[in-house]
Amino acid sequence: MTLVTGMATMRIGTEGASVTEFALIAPVFFMLLLAIIEGGRLFSSWLVITNEAREGARYGVVAVGDPAREPTLVSDVRAYVLDRMSGVLETDPSRTNVVVQLDGLPPQVGVTITYSMEIAIPLIQGLLPNPVVLQARSVMRAEE
Repeated sequence: MTLVTGMATMRIGTEGASVTEFALIAPVFFMLLLAIIEGGRLFSSWLVITNEAREGARYGVVAVGDPAREPTLVSDVRAYVLDRMSGVLETDPSRTNVVVQLDGLPPQVGVTITYSMEIAIPLIQGLLPNPVVLQARSVMRAEE
């Protein structure tokens, strides 16, 4: 940029301006990027527990009319859900809780999964509650 003042001409350098602009914008950009990554992890975990609650309820509804499976149905559905979740999410009892309910006429099977997800990125831990508690519930009615 050239600045003309009276008789003298001064040249003003702009080489340092881009470094200064980057220094001002970089923290905001990286914070936003890390928040998007953590949000993706949260959404992925929520999708997994939602799907597993639905699959567990379906598994239980299919077995409701079978007298051989009725006595252990609640524990079977719980084990089925935890088995499907293992390898995808942590199934440690301190972080994952699966509640199976059988009730009503016609019979209904309800599966509720509560999952406590730890925030992995330290900068985001100050913005969100840690751990974030996710919950999904599915209820299906047995067709007779």
